Amino acid sequence: MPASTPRREQIVATARSLFTARGYDGTTVNDIASALGISKAAISYYFPAKADFLTTLLDPLTNELAAVIDEAVEAEWPTGVRHLLCDYLTILVASADLARWADADLALRIEDRPGATIRTLDLRLAQRITQLSSRHVDHMRALAVIGGIWRPLHHEPPEAITEHLDEIVDAALVSYAPLKPRKRT
Repeated sequence: MPASTPRREQIVATARSLFTARGYDGTTVNDIASALGISKAAISYYFPAKADFLTTLLDPLTNELAAVIDEAVEAEWPTGVRHLLCDYLTILVASADLARWADADLALRIEDRPGATIRTLDLRLAQRITQLSSRHVDHMRALAVIGGIWRPLHHEPPEAITEHLDEIVDAALVSYAPLKPRKRT
């Protein structure tokens, strides 16, 4: 792939804006070219296939999230897990437009990449939250925590999330509080 140039950076910025606003299937390479006033061939010099944009746009985000999860291998409950979730949410907020797009665009979820990468990250994060519990109920509760981390991105501006990051993480973790045994009636 050609080295980064001002032209390539313009293409990436325009693609990011269009993909996050219109979705992956709702944006064509021709749309990107038209927005920039350049030919489709000029884009294909840098991005031979539309899917190449996914790698360029989402790999930095997913790599950062993976690194935070990897660093938390020994995260203890609840302090270490809380710290992990704060770091995870901070990364999501830093790329809120990409995070919202990755979470909401069905086309991305079914693409081999990044869909498989996002699903793997969800599973790895759930394992950290559950402390590798094999109980299905723990896994489902961990997914509820993850949903509680992602959902504010769709409804609040990044500044508000950053301001209330601790409260968001605490609220998400409430869904993973120890379960009391149910009385059978």
